Amino acid sequence: RSTLSQKHMDIIHEKSQRSYYYSLFKEGARIDPRPLWLVDINVHPKLGLSPKVLPVSSSKRSIHRAKPKFKDVRIKGEVESEFLYGVVTGSELVPFGTLNPLPAILPIIPINGGYKVLRVRDAQKRGFLGLAKWLKKVEKIWAEKLKNKAEKMKIYDWLDYWGQLTSQNPNAKYKVVYPGPSATYLISSVIDNTKEYFISLEGRRLRFKGVIIDVALFWYETNDASEAYYLSAVLNSPIIDALIKPVQS
Repeated sequence: RSTLSQKHMDIIHEKSQRSYYYSLFKEGARIDPRPLWLVDINVHPKLGLSPKVLPVSSSKRSIHRAKPKFKDVRIKGEVESEFLYGVVTGSELVPFGTLNPLPAILPIIPINGGYKVLRVRDAQKRGFLGLAKWLKKVEKIWAEKLKNKAEKMKIYDWLDYWGQLTSQNPNAKYKVVYPGPSATYLISSVIDNTKEYFISLEGRRLRFKGVIIDVALFWYETNDASEAYYLSAVLNSPIIDALIKPVQS
């Protein structure tokens, strides 16, 4: 109230309305606890790397950034490359650009303009035995760490909380992203899904099945490049950042 009464009153009018985009931007998916999903890909020193089944383990970065309860989590396994996704968190976002997405194993498949979350039985029925074994480990760790709470909130429900994962459209050409209110500065970028995102290992490119936006960011999808880059430019403008500074958390 003090901010609104003392500052920027010249831009507040009786006829002010919420932006057209207010309800169209959505919060990203809860790719958390990070050691369960974010991975390092381990290239065998002699046998190299198979493009179909990837030897992966909880990434060192995810362990470093994990909450105290999950600091000791380590998962290793071989998972089908169909489930290698790139994840963009707040740390990868810079003005007008993104750093390389983080490799992640996510139990999702594209379906009807969104994603479907696969559980252990689903993975087994579809012949994805590597993913099924990984998910069994994930379920066990989730149950051990959360105990009674794990019965009320399954790991899959947490991963797709409020549909924040499955509602992301793999067919959308562009995603406009910006960070939540805890970020120091308002910045924005466009994820261009018309190009491939990949990770390079031992001279080989491993293509991500898709790019997923993490809960630290808000996103909006469009097939119009002009709209996407215009919105990103507005969100990157210094005047917008200056106007919201007094009411940031």
